[in-house]
Amino acid sequence: MAHPPDPAFFARLEAALPLDDLLGWILREHPDASEREVLILVQQVCARDYVIRPSAREERSYTVGGQPWRTFPQSVARRPE
Repeated sequence: MAHPPDPAFFARLEAALPLDDLLGWILREHPDASEREVLILVQQVCARDYVIRPSAREERSYTVGGQPWRTFPQSVARRPE
């Protein structure tokens, strides 16, 4: 099932760019989001025309939907014109 992107979410994302930790930012914006909801938001950001790169050499710990996650932070920036 496809989930249409939320224009308000992307307006907040655009206002916050550049980010050094996409997942951390999503969790601050949506602290009660389920794992599924967070994965959908990450996928929607990755599907857009942003530059997404690893931003740290160390994994970070997060709690997503009540579950522990460990992952490398990803930076997000606008693609240069």
